[in-house]
Amino acid sequence: MEVANLAFFLAGASTRLGKRSPEKYLPEVDASRLRTQSVPTTPELWYPDRFEQFLLQRRQSLADGINRLLASLSNDPSLWPTNDVQVLETRVDAIEHGMRELIADRLEKEWGEKAWAQCVPKDMQKHITDRLEHRLQAHPYEKGQHDSLEARLRFCQFSDYPRIFRGSWALFEDVFGKVANQAIFDQHIRAVTTARNGLKHNNELNRSELASAEAGLVWFEECLHRFELTRATSDDAEDQEEAIVTEMG
Repeated sequence: MEVANLAFFLAGASTRLGKRSPEKYLPEVDASRLRTQSVPTTPELWYPDRFEQFLLQRRQSLADGINRLLASLSNDPSLWPTNDVQVLETRVDAIEHGMRELIADRLEKEWGEKAWAQCVPKDMQKHITDRLEHRLQAHPYEKGQHDSLEARLRFCQFSDYPRIFRGSWALFEDVFGKVANQAIFDQHIRAVTTARNGLKHNNELNRSELASAEAGLVWFEECLHRFELTRATSDDAEDQEEAIVTEMG
C-alpha cells in the first residue's frame, strides 16, 4: 500500500466521491483542507500521467509535516514554525472557507440550479465569470471543474460574501441571528476584512485592529460552528462519526 496515496475522509464524503478520478473531485475540495493532509494543490499533478510526481511531492510534504510535529515537541520554542500572524491567517482562511460552504449549502437547498442567477448579484456574477475565464485561459485543463456554485464562489472577493448573506438573510438566520443582528454582523465582518486585507498586503495591524479582529473571528467561528452542527444532524450519523482511510487515486 502506498502511504502517499492515502487520505482520511468521513464515510459519507468517501461515498460522495465514488470512483471519480482525482482531477475530477479534488477541485471541489478547499485548498486549505488539502494542505492539512499534505496533498499537492497543483492541479497539473492530479492527472493519472503525473501520478509519480504527485506521490513524490506528497511524500516530501508528509515528511516535512512529521519533522515539524517532532520539532514542536521540543522544549525549544524557536523550532516551532507557526507564529501569531500565521495563526491569524489560518483562522481568517477558515472563516472564508466556512462562509463559502454555508452560502453554497443554503442557496442550493433553497434554489437548486437557479441559486446562481437568483441570489448572486448581477455585477458580482460578471466579475466572477471574468475571473473564471481568465483562470481557464491560463489553465484550460480545468474546464468543467468550476461549474458548481461553491466552485464559482471561490472566485469571489472576500467582500462579496457579506453581500450574498444580506440579500438572502432569511436563509441564514439560524446561523447569524434575526435581521436585527445584521448590525453585529456588519461590525464583525468589517473587522475581519480589515485584518484579512492587512495580512494579505503584509501590513502590520495595530492593537485596536487586532482586538477587533479577534472579536470578529470568535463571533464568526461560533456562528459557523452552529452551521456545522446543523448540517451534521441532517446527515446520516454513521457518515459523520466513522472516519475511514481510502485511496485517493
